[in-house]
Amino acid sequence: MQIWIGASDNKQLVDAQRWVADKASRRFVQNLESWALSKESEWGECYIFIETFLPQGKRFTGTHNQVDLLICFSSIAALCELKGYAEAMSVEELRRTVNQIRGQRDWITDLTHGKREERNIYPFLFLHRMFPHNVKLTAKRLIDVFGAMEIWPVGGHDKLRGERLSIRPLYLTEALEDRLSKNPHPSAMASYGLQQLLHTEIVKNESTVLPFANFEDAKNF
Repeated sequence: MQIWIGASDNKQLVDAQRWVADKASRRFVQNLESWALSKESEWGECYIFIETFLPQGKRFTGTHNQVDLLICFSSIAALCELKGYAEAMSVEELRRTVNQIRGQRDWITDLTHGKREERNIYPFLFLHRMFPHNVKLTAKRLIDVFGAMEIWPVGGHDKLRGERLSIRPLYLTEALEDRLSKNPHPSAMASYGLQQLLHTEIVKNESTVLPFANFEDAKNF
C-alpha cells in the first residue's frame, strides 16, 4: 500500500491533516488501512490519494481539480468526496455535492484514456464527522430527492457498523467491500495498473505529492 498526500500548496496539507490526524478519525482510518491491505492479494497494490490535484479531463466542469480521497487498486477505484458536516445535509447542499461528484467521476474516467468503462470508478459521499442518525437521513434524502443511486453515502462512526440503508452498508469499509467486490471484471483486477496510471497523471500535472507507507506515518507529516 502507498499513501500519497497532495502538497502543492499548504491548503492541501491542512485539509489532509484535518481528518487524517484527527482523534475522531483514528478508528476508521485504521480500519481503512487494514481493509485496503487485506484486498491487495486479490486486487493489486492499493494507492490512496488524499487531497491531490489531477489534470482536468475533457469533461471537467468543476471549479477546481482537487480530489479529497481516491482509493485505487489495479483496475478499480473508489472516489470519495468528504464532507465534514455534523448535521444532515440540506437538499441544496446535496444538489451541489451530487453535481460535484458526478463531474469528478466523469473527468477521472477520461484520465484513464478509455481503458476501462466508467463503472469501474465508484463514487462515495463520505460523511466522516456526521453522527449515525444524520448519515441515515442524508442517505435517504440523497436517494429520495435526487435518485443518485450511483453515489453511496457512508460514514465513519463505529455505530454505523452493520447498519444499512436498504441493501447498502453505511460504514465506510463495509460499503467499500460490498461495492468493489461486485466489480464486473474480477479476472483482470490484478494486472491493469490503474493506480500507477493515475499517479503518473498526477505527476505529469506537476502536482507535488508526499509518499507515506501507512497512515501512522501520514499523521505525523
